Amino acid sequence: MTTNSPNPVDGDVQALIEQCKDNIDTLIVALKHCEQDEAVEIHQNLELQKVALAALTAEPVYQFIVNNPDKDGYIEWADCNPDYFSNEPSDSRRILYTAPPAQLLRPVELPKEMDFTEVPAHYWDSDEAKAYASGFNTGVNESSTAIEIAGYEVKS
Repeated sequence: MTTNSPNPVDGDVQALIEQCKDNIDTLIVALKHCEQDEAVEIHQNLELQKVALAALTAEPVYQFIVNNPDKDGYIEWADCNPDYFSNEPSDSRRILYTAPPAQLLRPVELPKEMDFTEVPAHYWDSDEAKAYASGFNTGVNESSTAIEIAGYEVKS
């Protein structure tokens, strides 16, 4: 299983793979039993699920140069196993993927808002402290909204 996400959780990937497979099965059945005007949309959703599944299950293909490009005038690549690949010079090898690897994005966790009740009253006596806390809370709320609008999850 390949992902580019920081600290990928295998269970997350496996759950997404299973969800894609279930969605594909459901869409295939729906496509067989749908009205003509629904077929295009269902087919598009089916293709999107197939692309998502390919990205989630993308595996590397290890390759190395098998000829002498200076002498032959071209480069010929051959597939190999990871062990052979690791013994080849870095300028004579490459890794390809059958599909771009999926990147699993973790929910964004923003700091909690400042709660005025949790801080001794004398701290909030200054206008500067109140302005700071108010600005901080506004920033947290605006950041959260912007992240959600961009399509990402914000952890509460």
